[in-house]
Amino acid sequence: ENELAKYKKNENADEPQKKIIKYNLLANISHDSASLDRKDSRVNPLTNGSYRVHVSNEANEQWYEIQDLHVREIMPQQISISETYILLYGRED
Repeated sequence: ENELAKYKKNENADEPQKKIIKYNLLANISHDSASLDRKDSRVNPLTNGSYRVHVSNEANEQWYEIQDLHVREIMPQQISISETYILLYGRED
């Protein structure tokens, strides 16, 4: 610790210390739209296509991709949040 720190004025002496709260990504849910003819506005993209879930198993620190009945191990770098429908976070204690 810096010896001069005891002479430094504490700007927030009356305020309690703020605890930093961290959140970890637990799951990523995305929707893959089927290739649609853009001229056909009657097609609902949410009912055509499929959902894909990336979920973290905290016990073994492994990520999985689940789509329909197919499950495969993936690396965290393979998770694309650009097409995300829902992100699920868990608070770190």
